[in-house]
Amino acid sequence: MSATSQRILVCNCEKTMQVDGRAIGRALGGVDLPVHTHLCRSQIGTFEGAMEGDAPVVVACTQESPLFAEIAEEKGREVSAFVNIREMAGWTADKATSFDLLDRFVDAGFNAIDTADVYSRWAPGHVGGESESVIGEWMKARNARDKVVVITKVGS
Repeated sequence: MSATSQRILVCNCEKTMQVDGRAIGRALGGVDLPVHTHLCRSQIGTFEGAMEGDAPVVVACTQESPLFAEIAEEKGREVSAFVNIREMAGWTADKATSFDLLDRFVDAGFNAIDTADVYSRWAPGHVGGESESVIGEWMKARNARDKVVVITKVGS
């Protein structure tokens, strides 16, 4: 399924994370991808509108997935996929779970993975870069180097 045949909703969680909708849109084949700030609250009408019709709906928010699922059910629909764009591979999810999440992410038509080497530094026993290591192992195991774009940042 291509990105243009589905409705993709992305939220920056009240600006708690930087999300470049243009870059994600380009990575998804040039789709226009607006970034919402309060998709689960003041912009819930956008989600409700996306549920109209038959197009699959992908929501880049797992925190509020119960709310979105409830609204979808009220409309007689299901959300095709919930995607966590705050990459946690390798530090809050083990390798097998991370591989499964990444497989499902690509199967849903996505190819841009956003991460940063500092995301895991706060977790006990981690020094940073764990996500990148797991993503790299997954890319090698799945021969996915040409299938995904990894967007990473280096922190201090």
